[in-house]
Amino acid sequence: MSLIKRSISMLLICMMVITGMAVFAPDTAQAAMTYPETGMPYWVHVSRSAQLVTVYDSQTGDVVRQMICSTGAASSPTITGTFKMPNTGYGERKNWYFFGGSSVAHYATRIKGRYLFHSILYSSARTSALKRSSWTILGSRASHGCVRMTPLDAQWIAYNCAPGTIVRINDSKPAKGLTSNKSIKNSLPKAKSNGQLPGWEATLKFTGYPAKFTPTLKLGIYGSRTKSMQSSLKNLGYYGGSVKGSFGEGTQLALTRFQEAYIKLNPSGLGDDNRADGEATPVWQTRIKDNYSNRELLSTWRTLKSGTSGLSAKRLREQLKELRYTTAKVNSKYDKYMVTAVKLYQRAHGLKIDGIATQDIQQAILKDGQAPLQTARVNIKSGLSVRTGQSSKARRLVKLKNKSSVRIVKDYGDWTYIAVGSKAGYVLSRYLEPIVPVE
Repeated sequence: MSLIKRSISMLLICMMVITGMAVFAPDTAQAAMTYPETGMPYWVHVSRSAQLVTVYDSQTGDVVRQMICSTGAASSPTITGTFKMPNTGYGERKNWYFFGGSSVAHYATRIKGRYLFHSILYSSARTSALKRSSWTILGSRASHGCVRMTPLDAQWIAYNCAPGTIVRINDSKPAKGLTSNKSIKNSLPKAKSNGQLPGWEATLKFTGYPAKFTPTLKLGIYGSRTKSMQSSLKNLGYYGGSVKGSFGEGTQLALTRFQEAYIKLNPSGLGDDNRADGEATPVWQTRIKDNYSNRELLSTWRTLKSGTSGLSAKRLREQLKELRYTTAKVNSKYDKYMVTAVKLYQRAHGLKIDGIATQDIQQAILKDGQAPLQTARVNIKSGLSVRTGQSSKARRLVKLKNKSSVRIVKDYGDWTYIAVGSKAGYVLSRYLEPIVPVE
């Protein structure tokens, strides 16, 4: 190595030590994960195998900072899994954190339960005397389960990774940047006799925890925001899939249809968010949230069947009750009463009888001018049998008392298909007396 190259190399190391900057390396081929749904700017990966803490940009997956650490020793390993930083507890994210006994540390930030990010150990906050063994072993498994770091790095975590930040702990090497802590380890200074660490003590200025932002939701995004949006779109009748928070093609199509309906209903004053492109900007998320029960934006795109629910099911139920295809109480469920009501409608109109409300059937039922079912009264003292078929030998479903009121679904001549309560079947037409409504 030439003298000039050696001088430049030494200068860079000195600058790193003085400023406490993180060390980076060229990206590897493996892509880092992103967590835009959390609304936090960063997410953190702790590699127990490499003894490295890597901070990634939640939106892009780019490396923001890499730091050497010491995770739990073999007898007290650091937990593994994916966690969300909880709200700050007593004494956390401050200059000193007291464990009890003879140990203290700088800037403890809770990961989960008793597991924290914090600096290497000190024997006294009063004298600021560090425990040299805690410093010299940094980069190896040595803690009681927490993640030890340099004071400067612990402070950076405390100041920049607010509650809600995702932390993943496992034995995988970092997806980007350094995959070994050797270069950082070699750059660490020796502690002075008074226990001080020049360039690595916490010296950052606190600027306030980062405010949460609202990410744009689009294909591939997963999380609670997507789940909430799916629920609202389902309630309005645009989305028919599972509400699990995974933004797939079904969610994209549902969102696009909502956007088209919203733009049609509000042709002006939309500003820049005026495109039906299947991406939910913060503005579109607000529009969906504010209109989850807006009857003007209800859709019939989603097929309704047993087990589904939502505002679209409620509207259909109201109409079917208005048309006398059901007498059940109105709610937002597509239950057995709805299945029966739709089957009655399908029979009355010569359609396939399956109790499923497709887009066409919903639009037909909701169409203005539909006449309600006629009603009739049983006119036979011995009672009238309701049967499964047009035959006196067909199985009897129920026997109606004289003067009972029924709804006429379809007249087949000698036999009439009627509904009464939750029952429906065939009765002999001659024993029915039409009820003439009072004008």
